[in-house]
Amino acid sequence: MRRKVLITAIHHWHSPFQVGSHAFAREWARLGWEVAYVSAPLTPLHRLMPQDQDLNCRRANHAAGGQRDPETGVWHYVPYAWVAPDLRFPLERACVLRHWQRSAAPALMPLLRSQGFSEVDVLFLNTAFQPFWLQAMPHRTSVYRAADLNSGFRGFGQGAQAVERGLISQVDCVVAAAHSLQAPLTAMGARRVEVIPNGIDASVFMTPQARPEEYLGLTGPIAVYVGAFGPWFDFRLLHACAKALPHFHFVLIGPLSPDQLVACLPNIHVLGPRPQRLVGAYLQHAQVGIIPFDRERYPGLVNHVHPLKLYEYLAAGLPVVATYWDELGAFEHPAQLCHGAEAFRSALQAQASAQVDRQRARDFALASSWQGRLQQLLPTLNGLAHA
Repeated sequence: MRRKVLITAIHHWHSPFQVGSHAFAREWARLGWEVAYVSAPLTPLHRLMPQDQDLNCRRANHAAGGQRDPETGVWHYVPYAWVAPDLRFPLERACVLRHWQRSAAPALMPLLRSQGFSEVDVLFLNTAFQPFWLQAMPHRTSVYRAADLNSGFRGFGQGAQAVERGLISQVDCVVAAAHSLQAPLTAMGARRVEVIPNGIDASVFMTPQARPEEYLGLTGPIAVYVGAFGPWFDFRLLHACAKALPHFHFVLIGPLSPDQLVACLPNIHVLGPRPQRLVGAYLQHAQVGIIPFDRERYPGLVNHVHPLKLYEYLAAGLPVVATYWDELGAFEHPAQLCHGAEAFRSALQAQASAQVDRQRARDFALASSWQGRLQQLLPTLNGLAHA
């Protein structure tokens, strides 16, 4: 009989943000496991939001009662609930996080059972917003994966922190995506912490792709950023570098809200989100990948980030320039770390004009595969299941 894993996550299966929850699901499926992937729910509030491809994709998945990915066989589902967690009052309260599934339509457990998931070998929780599975889904081993220090996020208040602490103290194992998370997770009551950093499916970024249309009219070095634009993104640093280096083009890929846009400069290009399968082209035809995170104003969050984009940039053969923070300073990698705007600007100039050893970057990425990350975790899970 095939082994089974239920994975819970924030991002839906086809989200432009392909993160650790997606990667672990694909790797388990490649090993022959049956995989169920349940993401954050839709609510009545989503009817008031502008129609876009991402939201329509989620709605279609829910309307279909879940879908099976044709490439991996992963069954993925977007629930619908009349009340669901949010970081805004009053939906951030602990009682909402713990019990929102009671308002789900249709009910979650009967739906999971209809897909063959009446029990699982591994319950793999990537979000604190679905804690009820610990009681609802019979399982042999439970894991909570902490990708960030969530208390550093604006709005992750007392209710969410209380629910997360409860999860951390109840599961069999906590997986920390950053070395610097081990101590705070232990302090929150974790019985066992395994440090398994983020990784990469390098082939997605190594496969040669044509130069993107948006690059065709750009002359001069291209510095690219791919990812989220939370408050930790240092727009002041970006603007200072763009102003000091007018011959550079700074390309931003990811969802940006109007209030986040920096003062308009002709060499800052906001492209919006792109599917992961297309991102490799934007990286391969750039000269440098940047990670300008604001450690000074958000140390509690940034110091514990183990960035996925580090591996994505390196898999594409890009040199990387990043601001310095504790987690990046704690392990060996080819990125150049900078203190301050002047150092960041100088590093950009040096990396863009230097003869870059792109193979060294790719080799680092290849040694950091998601396949290897899961293989690191499986002996621990097997030991816990037989304990």
